[in-house]
Amino acid sequence: MGRRCQAEVDCGPPAEVKHATLRFNGTRLGAVALYACDRGYSLSAPSHIRVCQPHGVWSEPPQCLEIDECRSQPCLHGGSCQDHVAGYLCLCSTGYEGAHCELERDECRAHLCRNGGSCRNLPGAYVCQCPAGFVGVHCETEVDACDSSPCQHGGRCESGGGAYLCVCPEGFFGYHCETASDPCFSSPCGGRGYCLASNGSHSCTCKVGYTGKDCAKELFPPTALKMERVEESGVSISWNPPDGPAARQMLDGYAVTYVSSDGSYRRTDFVDRTRSSHQLRALVAGRAYNISVFSVKRNTNNKNDISRPAVLLARTRPRPVEGFEVTNVTASTISVRWALHRIHHATVSGVRVSIRHPEALRDQATDVERSVDRFTFGALLPGRRYTIQLTTLSGLRGEEHPTESLATAPAHVWTRE
Repeated sequence: MGRRCQAEVDCGPPAEVKHATLRFNGTRLGAVALYACDRGYSLSAPSHIRVCQPHGVWSEPPQCLEIDECRSQPCLHGGSCQDHVAGYLCLCSTGYEGAHCELERDECRAHLCRNGGSCRNLPGAYVCQCPAGFVGVHCETEVDACDSSPCQHGGRCESGGGAYLCVCPEGFFGYHCETASDPCFSSPCGGRGYCLASNGSHSCTCKVGYTGKDCAKELFPPTALKMERVEESGVSISWNPPDGPAARQMLDGYAVTYVSSDGSYRRTDFVDRTRSSHQLRALVAGRAYNISVFSVKRNTNNKNDISRPAVLLARTRPRPVEGFEVTNVTASTISVRWALHRIHHATVSGVRVSIRHPEALRDQATDVERSVDRFTFGALLPGRRYTIQLTTLSGLRGEEHPTESLATAPAHVWTRE
């Protein structure tokens, strides 16, 4: 080194590196300095050595950077990691402990339950399951067992040791004085039902219009019962449910009972509460039927409670006449004839014969007895077209609106000129 190379290269002592230990074997050209990072630090450069170079300076030094020990996420069960030099600290979630929060803490070790209570360990908490007669976080409070007034029918409650004893009045017995010597003695069904004693208890058979265990609830009937359609062998009826949602919710359905006027036919159909109409089938043509619709509440003892009935008198249509024909025509008269079957028309009480002129506003009708089988329309105009129809009638004599059959096919007849 030097102008005439008379001086030897000397780099001098290498500089210290923070957080590292330095060793070197000289300061002359080619000397080597070795750096070792302290515990908890690592080199930031590929090489941990420096070399004394020909121009008298050391090569670039390495750096020792702190290692992040939390990078590997060593803390378990949701614990948070604090990075320290050459180490870390786990801050554990509630209910866990250990260097890595790997241990579940037994909360029951430090919190004992009293009065025979058993401790149940939970994450970060515990629960004492108390024996009968004790309450509180640690089962420390004795319960007054009589607070809930467990004794019935005026029985006196005596408490002690978390338990109670009922001292029953005369006429009652049982753990809670719940059983009467004569269960019907206190009239539990009131005037709304009939009491039946059995095996120390009672059951109520409710009167019409009531339901419930002690017949305390009123059972309302359906309303607005009416006929929708009448046929020879059937009748369609409809009704409205009882007023109010509570009254409707109480029902299980409706009983539709229909009885023929002579008592020879009786039937009851059950209709679900979601429906408010019903069709009565297989009825006899021209016969009257007494129809009753009840609200029904079904009971487990197979004794159904029913409301008062909504009632209706209905009569099916009679059968039309048979053998209808025109027997004679003149300039002013038209004669017709028909027949009634002895069995098929047994319910027919009469026949309605009607005639209409095209210019007339309505039919001219005449009712005749069932024993009559022919009729002559008189005082007609000559050379005119008339329409004739017959229907049978069913009902008691004097009824304002007897039931009428379907009309025969119209007969169009011209009088003579």
